[in-house]
Amino acid sequence: GCASKFWWVVTYPLCAILFCTMPDVRHPKYKRNWKLAVFEFVASLVWIGIFSNWLYECIVVVSNTLKIPVAVSAVTLLAGGTSVPDLLSSYVVARNGQGDMAVSSSIGSNIFDVTVGLPLPWLLYCMINGKAFDLGAKGSKGIASSILLLILMLGAVIATIMCM
Repeated sequence: GCASKFWWVVTYPLCAILFCTMPDVRHPKYKRNWKLAVFEFVASLVWIGIFSNWLYECIVVVSNTLKIPVAVSAVTLLAGGTSVPDLLSSYVVARNGQGDMAVSSSIGSNIFDVTVGLPLPWLLYCMINGKAFDLGAKGSKGIASSILLLILMLGAVIATIMCM
């Protein structure tokens, strides 16, 4: 229908660029070719970098147009981008009749993000540069309330699971 034709027109430039720059490794003549596998991997990383930079530039333009701080838009997009894969995996698992696993997956991934995803880059920065991480002019104001809120949310989740 019309939706599929529209989607084809929108995605055609992207598919054409990727088709021209990255060989189709499903072809039998490319089987067991480690050099091509390395090239595909590096080319994929390059394209991810290009698309990420393009997405950032689009966020800056949209944020400035709508008079929204760029940092707020970027963090919102980042939060959505990290939550969509969790949502899809939880949906698939729940459809298979394993609701408990879906809930624990979504909670576990967020706990992992907060306990490993945030502190690990800061720790590496401090270890490599040999100095403390600068939080900026506002410093760590409000961090105590954020940690308290995180602990309360975790407690609420655990209480909810125990009551079921």
